[in-house]
Amino acid sequence: MSRSDLADRLKVPEDDLRAWEMGIERVPPPHLVTMTNVLACPLSTFFEGLVADDHHDLGVIIV
Repeated sequence: MSRSDLADRLKVPEDDLRAWEMGIERVPPPHLVTMTNVLACPLSTFFEGLVADDHHDLGVIIV
């Protein structure tokens, strides 16, 4: 799937998608969930390779 196709499916500008890919901006959680549906992959795919200390950099609250 092209970046353009994914942006259309998420209803976001390609520039937003590019910023998410490059780590310039965080992916809003609703868009992350939509991506899992569009790409037919589990949510965990987007977090592979992260270690426990990375949650500070991602702004994620672990409870």
